[in-house]
Amino acid sequence: MSRLSCYHVCMLTPYGHVYDRSKIIKRIFQEHWEEFLSQHKGKIPEDMQPSVIEAVSKMIRCGTKEMGYAIYMCTNCHEHPEKIVFFTCKSRFCTSCGKAYVDDWVDKMSTQILDVSHRHLVFTIPEQLRAKIYWNRELLKVLSDIAAKVVMANIQDATAGIITVVHTFGRNLGFNPHVHVLMTEGGLDDGVNWVDVSFLSYSKLRKQLTELKKHLPETNSVSGLINRLFVKYPNGFYVNAENKMDDARKAAKYVGRYIARPAIAESRIQGYDGETVSFSYEDHETGETKSEILPVLQFIGRLVMHIPMKGYLMVKRYGLYARHIRPAFRKALESLRRAKQLLFRFFSRRFTWRQRIINSFRRDPLVCPICGTEMELWFIWHPEHGVLYDIITDGPFDNEQEEQKQENSKPSSEVIQLYLSLHPVPV
Repeated sequence: MSRLSCYHVCMLTPYGHVYDRSKIIKRIFQEHWEEFLSQHKGKIPEDMQPSVIEAVSKMIRCGTKEMGYAIYMCTNCHEHPEKIVFFTCKSRFCTSCGKAYVDDWVDKMSTQILDVSHRHLVFTIPEQLRAKIYWNRELLKVLSDIAAKVVMANIQDATAGIITVVHTFGRNLGFNPHVHVLMTEGGLDDGVNWVDVSFLSYSKLRKQLTELKKHLPETNSVSGLINRLFVKYPNGFYVNAENKMDDARKAAKYVGRYIARPAIAESRIQGYDGETVSFSYEDHETGETKSEILPVLQFIGRLVMHIPMKGYLMVKRYGLYARHIRPAFRKALESLRRAKQLLFRFFSRRFTWRQRIINSFRRDPLVCPICGTEMELWFIWHPEHGVLYDIITDGPFDNEQEEQKQENSKPSSEVIQLYLSLHPVPV
């Protein structure tokens, strides 16, 4: 029996039960993804296909031996129970990895968002333009830039802080691109003084069609469509600007909900029989809960249409939140951090997979369930780099010893610990 297969048998015994980690969405893709590609690959924009295929492949392999694994063993008791920890994919399409990403983002942004009032806005576009954006995904960046530009124009006497998040899915999983905007209700003027701005001109916020027109192809069909939309929407498109938040961390949490949020939560899936998938959603107009049944390949199609281009930044920052701002503004913001404490401050750190399990389930996954001793790292394997660590050949994992080693053939203990802190999911 191989090392891994042996550990698989032992892996089921430490806690006295088998924990089934299979996810319904993952199972649907495992059973039908190849079939979908063979029949419907052409429905995915050609420039998007590599990104979609890679994201789905990672999600399917997430938390399996194909992604790599670490083995821990208790050497203190006779039973020598072992624990296998499979590495995760970190794909934005993976429902399992999304929550950890959001938590980390919220912690990071909470130290950067100004502790002033913020407002949440949502910019939408007409249904008639959605197909244009579906086949030309570079327009998503344009939508984000336009939303920020329109907001900036609404605050003429100051530079506000703006964070945008692009979403492409509606509640029934249809392609419905829109932009979530978190903006400060105020900003710094040219004299580097804070100016409160609580009034928003809805008429100005709704004029993004004029900006979008500049980026669409100049064809007769597009021009005719735009002209008809100007007639149909004389006051501009719908903008929701009702939500207001006075707390920085609350604001970060609120927008964090939209960062890596999957198109559908698995809790909304009502049934899957191998051929069809039924799911629920809340109707935006009536507020009623509705159900929909789709053939499994159509369900897969609705999900993968929301996978972003690899490397595309779903979150963008503008104004005072931009990475590069005017030196005078940067100096003023630093002053606000120190003197006026307008920046929300708290001590936070990125939780490891082990800490997340302790916080969620009140148990330490690396403590032997028999004797209570902390298990030792025994073995690490990675699909690209092979064996990273083996206690039999490398000796016990000891930080002090590793710091004195000057081996270039294998990663240092710091690299191994960092990899383990970011990648594993215990099984």
